[in-house]
Amino acid sequence: MSTNMEWLRLKKLGQGTYGTVYLAMSTFTEELYFAVKNANLEDSSTLQKEMRIFQKFRGANEVVKCYGCCVSNEGGAMKYNLLLEYAPMGSLLNLMRDCGGRIPESHVRKYTKMLLRGLSCIDNNGHVHCDLKPANILVFPREVDGLSDVQLKIADFGPG
Repeated sequence: MSTNMEWLRLKKLGQGTYGTVYLAMSTFTEELYFAVKNANLEDSSTLQKEMRIFQKFRGANEVVKCYGCCVSNEGGAMKYNLLLEYAPMGSLLNLMRDCGGRIPESHVRKYTKMLLRGLSCIDNNGHVHCDLKPANILVFPREVDGLSDVQLKIADFGPG
């Protein structure tokens, strides 16, 4: 799957073993923000594999959405870009730090159920997430019964 979406890179969100992650914005609508995992094309086999894995989880609420991929020319260097759902609230690691490592038990139960549903979806599709950790669990805002809440989603299906 590839995309013809035009986008503008805004800022660096992080650096990993297999590429750099940037915040990006669609040039068609300023309301669509997403994360772009970016790697040199010749080093992109891991990101390409991750793209194929993400395709199997379309519609899974507990797995980060993948919008597609594209190749770009950046100053003469060909780059592979994986376009992913942006988590404006960061990761579970950020959430844990923000509350001093003491998440209320009622939230822990709710988060555990979300993660178990996500892991079940991953397992049902024949995969194992080999790097599940708070930094790879992203936090998204949502509304439930008119109240602010969060949705946890599993991310980063790198090597494994």
